[in-house]
Amino acid sequence: MTQLIKTAALSVDYDRDHRALQASGALARMIQPVLKMINQRLAEEKLAQVRLKDIVASTWLPPIPSGPFRRLLVNEARTAIGRPVPQTLSIEVTRRCGAKCDHCLIKEGEGELSREDILRTIDQALDMGTCIVTFTEGDPLLREDIFELIKHVDPEKAVVNLFTPGLDMTVEKAVKLREAGLYNLIIGVYSTVPEEHDLVRGVVGSHAKADLMPRQ
Repeated sequence: MTQLIKTAALSVDYDRDHRALQASGALARMIQPVLKMINQRLAEEKLAQVRLKDIVASTWLPPIPSGPFRRLLVNEARTAIGRPVPQTLSIEVTRRCGAKCDHCLIKEGEGELSREDILRTIDQALDMGTCIVTFTEGDPLLREDIFELIKHVDPEKAVVNLFTPGLDMTVEKAVKLREAGLYNLIIGVYSTVPEEHDLVRGVVGSHAKADLMPRQ
């Protein structure tokens, strides 16, 4: 049994053997809905990953147990008493992208956030309780400092996700992303039919570049 939270008003324990969260205290009832959802996922769905020290129930949830997951539970308790917390921070870090999607809403705009602006925003969000940070739009892999931006996020406070069309993904970049501390890499695929995906992206061969599944 791992104790995630221990306060006068709320105590949350995680039973790894039974893969279940248990809460007690004055605020326990208020966070039961989120605990029920997580416990149901743990019991009924195939886990994304089981590791020695923690498990990943879903790439949309921080590992259990972990500092970011503990913050998520605290945030749920705060929200229940009328003190909502911005749990997720999503930052459009660049307008640059190798794709030519017609539905793109940022390609006609101008300017992008500086490194200092992004770091300051991350720090402010973490101070408020954010436990998930996502880098997105257009292709974050085209920012030379993306690895430093990922490293800046305190892993005890938040996990980091990254959206990319996958056009500039390489094995070398994948290794650097992992070393920087990336939690979840999300590559957008619009269709299992390569021609349909390429049509949306506006780039011939974009499906092949985005398809990282190993071949038998």
